Amino acid sequence: MRLARIHVSTPGDRDSVEIIKVLQHAGGYLRRCLGKRVRLKYLPRLEFQYDASLDRSDRIEQLLRDAARSEHH
Repeated sequence: MRLARIHVSTPGDRDSVEIIKVLQHAGGYLRRCLGKRVRLKYLPRLEFQYDASLDRSDRIEQLLRDAARSEHH
C-alpha cells in the first residue's frame, strides 16, 4: 500500500500526456495535502496513469450512432 495508482481520463480533445505530466509534477503537493487529511501509517506515493476508457466508450458510441444512421437510410 505504498503506491496509489490514479487512473486519469481527459474529456474532449485535451492533451492527456500534458495533463499527466502536470499531475506528476504536482504529486508531492497533492501527497502533502492528502497527508493532512488522511491518517495512514504510510502515505502512498501517487502515480498517475492515463485511462483510455472514455476514448473507447466515445468510439463505441460513435460507431453505434453511425450504424443506426445507416439503417435509417
